[in-house]
Amino acid sequence: MVIASLLSVLNETSRVKINSKLRLNYLDRLTSQIYAGYFDKKDKGDTFDPESHFNKKIDAIYKEKKSLEDDESKLWTMDTTIKGVSLNIPRYYYDMSEKPPILPFDIRFTLGMYFHHIKTQTKKNPKKIVMAPFHWYDWVDLSPLNQYLLAPANEKPSCALLDARMDEIKVNLEIEQKQKEKDSKLKEFEQNQINKEEDKKKVEESQKKLEETKIEDHIVKQDEKADNKEDKKENKQDTKEDKKEDKKEDKKEDKKEDKKEDKKEDKKEDKKEDKKEDKKEDKKEDKKEDKKEEKEQNKDETKKEKRLEKRGESVDPKEYCVDDFHLPSDFQDGNTIRPGFNVFKSDLRTTPDKAILLGKSYLYTFAPPPSMIVFLTKDGSYNITVKGREKLLDSDLVGNYITQTKQKSINSLNEFKKLKKKVKANSHQSINDYEINLSEDSFILKHEELIDKYESKLKNGGLAVSEYRYLQSLKYSDNEVKMVIHQSILQKRG
Repeated sequence: MVIASLLSVLNETSRVKINSKLRLNYLDRLTSQIYAGYFDKKDKGDTFDPESHFNKKIDAIYKEKKSLEDDESKLWTMDTTIKGVSLNIPRYYYDMSEKPPILPFDIRFTLGMYFHHIKTQTKKNPKKIVMAPFHWYDWVDLSPLNQYLLAPANEKPSCALLDARMDEIKVNLEIEQKQKEKDSKLKEFEQNQINKEEDKKKVEESQKKLEETKIEDHIVKQDEKADNKEDKKENKQDTKEDKKEDKKEDKKEDKKEDKKEDKKEDKKEDKKEDKKEDKKEDKKEDKKEDKKEEKEQNKDETKKEKRLEKRGESVDPKEYCVDDFHLPSDFQDGNTIRPGFNVFKSDLRTTPDKAILLGKSYLYTFAPPPSMIVFLTKDGSYNITVKGREKLLDSDLVGNYITQTKQKSINSLNEFKKLKKKVKANSHQSINDYEINLSEDSFILKHEELIDKYESKLKNGGLAVSEYRYLQSLKYSDNEVKMVIHQSILQKRG
């Protein structure tokens, strides 16, 4: 028993060591054990290796499920292989006489050519900065402009195509009409509510009148009963006394009648006063409601005005667009053809369709290219410094690829793998840790040392555009600080 327990302990420790070496994923091992019934019982591989045996088992399960149960191809989303990475190079790259004015957009073609360019340029001179031309047409789908780019010169539209002022008027009219309909419905609803309240008041008043008449009838009956009792008593007395009493009774009756009349008049006056008070209260409530409605309307109007101020209004296209024939003769944007309208800034308010044309036109003609293109990988980055504004169709990148590889197609995935294999990624700026320790020196900018460093690189011709701009900003900041210090010293002396 002791030997068996020792062997089991040793076996478990060895399994733990293998686990730590192979970076075992417990969930993977557990899953493979659950689905072990799918495989031959004789297949007893090392389930501690998630990179080999586990993946084979999962692939076998997938293939079995797909072949037996996936008649409707519902498991297509589980296929993680990258497809459609190979593209044929158009024939007009071999015969430039057939070259069209524009190239269909395909980011796979662009990426493959740039990956190949980085690889070949780095192999020629590893210390030299890789440079390449850039045009937004190769990196963004600008196909909505194609119909205008390919149109004859006399049929190309002007900036008036982007004018959204009439559209804005239509939209505002629609908004006003909808608001009027809402207001009319709201008024109808409020009027119905008022009518309902008035009907309720009428019903309540009629009920009050009925109750009051009942009370008056009851009082009259009580008085008649009392009078009958008194009459019986008086009949028993002598006739003389009857005469005297008749006179007294007449007086009493007169007084009673006067009292009844006084009571009725008092009740009528009370009713009138109650009605007046009710009317006053109704008027006060109506005034309060009217004031609330006015305040709410004023708030809504101010909100609308603020929204309009934020959105702005559509303006004349001349303020953000220039026609082809108004461009300077020496204007260089890397384009041989243009759409007829050239946007140089954004319009404040426009329609969705025209906003697309605005953005695409800006990228095509006036948008500045990036100073650098950075391809990020898990190992680091690959950088290209942008030099010039030129399309792939007009540059040497595709021609160089054809002459160097003798290929009539390009596989963007294979080009990326070749790049990773032949060229080491820039890993000095990559951050893989979740926690970074910062020293006090990290917050101190030693601008003079940085200026000397970048100026020495500039003399050797190894300064990128972004670094050159950073050098210029350092020099500008240094001069500004020195000027401020000099002026403050002069002011103190003066």
